[in-house]
Amino acid sequence: MTRQQLGEGLLTIGSIGVLGAAIMAIDWQARDQVSTLVQDRPLGSLGSHGAWLYGMGSSVLDTVRYQSIEHAPLTVFFVVAMVLLLFMIRT
Repeated sequence: MTRQQLGEGLLTIGSIGVLGAAIMAIDWQARDQVSTLVQDRPLGSLGSHGAWLYGMGSSVLDTVRYQSIEHAPLTVFFVVAMVLLLFMIRT
């Protein structure tokens, strides 16, 4: 593994961490899900982590759905911006 690959991997993990922190700062359900995982779950139980991931995913989807209904013009702008970004990256 080269130094550049290691740096890109750390950058990816850091950006996912920042995104997770932003979601937890905005949504109380996500914050409760993470605090439940950290406090109540033993590290060895794989089944409970699957149930937690499902609950966290549904919580994030509920938040996205609610926020997109509340801020429809901003959501449309974001989707159009992402499409344009994908076209710029592709070419």
